[in-house]
Amino acid sequence: MFFIRIIHREAWRKLRFYDSDAISDIGTTNHGLSVWAVPDDDVDTFERVKLAIALTRKTNFIDMEIVKITDKELSKRNLRLVETEGQTLYKKMKTSHRDIILKNVCDMLKVTHLINKKIRKELFEEIDINTAIQLFDKYYEAGEIPDNDIKDGKYLKDYKKRHNGS
Repeated sequence: MFFIRIIHREAWRKLRFYDSDAISDIGTTNHGLSVWAVPDDDVDTFERVKLAIALTRKTNFIDMEIVKITDKELSKRNLRLVETEGQTLYKKMKTSHRDIILKNVCDMLKVTHLINKKIRKELFEEIDINTAIQLFDKYYEAGEIPDNDIKDGKYLKDYKKRHNGS
């Protein structure tokens, strides 16, 4: 099992040391750091999780970067996961969400160090807008994202423009 975390790579690259900006990018809610679970070697779930992350934005797709964090890396650092509902418009994937519990600054620094190491080694993946759109079209057309779930944002309107020309 591995977990996906969205990052802001450029902000991290500018940092030479762990300063408050790096740590603030590890934003938490109730001591939980948002990640998305993916079973090892499950390409379909990995695609769906990428789309779930893209659909955490209520208005439109943006270019994103993600890092993979393995369950072994978390275990080695004595970091605990809890299941939490993901805040995404892709309702089918809400149960793939987890929070890494960061009880204190030491736990935060463990995660900061891990992510920083991955970024410096170029161990991240970019998800551009076109990829997000392709994933959206694929799973929307498969019936996994009902119109009612996305009616308030631009996603449905943009889909119709792409496919109906209107």
